[in-house]
Amino acid sequence: MRQDILFFIPDELGLESTLWTNKVVHEHLRRKYAINYSVPGIRNLMGRVGFSSQKPIKLAMQRNPEKIKEWLETTCPKIKERAMKERAKIYCGDEMGIQSTDNRGITYGLVGQTPVIKKTGSRFKCNMLAAISPQGFMN
Repeated sequence: MRQDILFFIPDELGLESTLWTNKVVHEHLRRKYAINYSVPGIRNLMGRVGFSSQKPIKLAMQRNPEKIKEWLETTCPKIKERAMKERAKIYCGDEMGIQSTDNRGITYGLVGQTPVIKKTGSRFKCNMLAAISPQGFMN
């Protein structure tokens, strides 16, 4: 059971949910192991095997740590160097968004380790964009 919760999203195991809730854990135990805990008893069971109920963080599926490292160590310093030579200002884009809903609920994760939900990042929202320099100039 522990491995299932750590490595799978419930819908990957044929359950109708994307979060490990008490009801979903109950259904999984009943289907896969023929164990029938009460739904309220699931919370106690999960605590005994090292899980706690937590709000997961979102992490974009498109995130690429290697590209982030390359940007920070190579690309960004080159841009700064070129800007200094050309006496140019560097502006960084910033956005603020208003989102219609937040679909995160609470799921189980190991105590001290926040669960991660990989999402496409697509959702309905309204964004405002600004360009700001490190010195505080705005465009």
